[in-house]
Amino acid sequence: MTVHYFSLYNCALAGAAAGMSSQKQALTEINTGDPVTPADSDTLLTTCAAYATEVDALLQTLTPSTATNVTGLVNDGATVVPASAATSDAAAYLPVVMGLMSKSTFDGRGIPTDAAGDPYDQADWADSGIPNGVVAYFLAFSENVFVDGAGSIVKFLPLANVAMGAAMAGMISYRQELYGPTGAALTPASFPVQVATSKAFATQVDASLQAQQLALGGSFPANIASLVTGSSDDYSTIVPSTSANQNALSTLPVAIGAITKAIFDNRGVPTDAAGDPYDQADYTDIANAVVAQFLEYAANISNA
Repeated sequence: MTVHYFSLYNCALAGAAAGMSSQKQALTEINTGDPVTPADSDTLLTTCAAYATEVDALLQTLTPSTATNVTGLVNDGATVVPASAATSDAAAYLPVVMGLMSKSTFDGRGIPTDAAGDPYDQADWADSGIPNGVVAYFLAFSENVFVDGAGSIVKFLPLANVAMGAAMAGMISYRQELYGPTGAALTPASFPVQVATSKAFATQVDASLQAQQLALGGSFPANIASLVTGSSDDYSTIVPSTSANQNALSTLPVAIGAITKAIFDNRGVPTDAAGDPYDQADYTDIANAVVAQFLEYAANISNA
């Protein structure tokens, strides 16, 4: 089976490699003390490619019944060039979230090895249940994202979708589930709590962004405003037609994803005093902190 979801494969590979390097990134070669070179990452990248290949194989098996945002990433065996609001949106948030979820799964773990001490190959990854856990979690996210022009109160759709997926990613940092309570393999339906509370968080992030846009007026970063078009409750993601638009859609979702994941790393599902998962109102302060940092970032990057 050849790779089909190229952008998801690439981000799964990169995310896994980043996670395996978490807190242990080599700066010099162990034996010589010389600066590291690309070849020093051969073993890491080989096993991460095997992991990403298994992720892609599972996506190909599972996606016939899933949301069109995933299947729409490719056409006739090639990555699509976004030509609609929906494809622009999906291309902006799905790869980022796949990378973040893969990183969370491997944060602090190093390179997995078999009984002989050899790094995992694709068969080992399949037996481990790890790629299936990631794919089930990723599809739980992708099947529940905010949709362009669907009458939602959410305005900044690609940012909200990444915030949702990044919160989910942070919640599994160092604690990725591999099987359900009865030992059965995970499916997208295994994560209703994580989906619901992360979506509530992302809704509050978007509400905070809208409040800041109103309060800042002309000082609100133009690159954020340019991500969407529409009015009232019928917003949609822009199809980039300028270099500035493309830059914004390529970089801003990544930034809010990284900021969000950092806030949720190692926390699990946040709960209130009664033990209930957070709803939108509970997330006001956390969302405000994410938005404050994100706005400062957006106001200081290059938009060429």
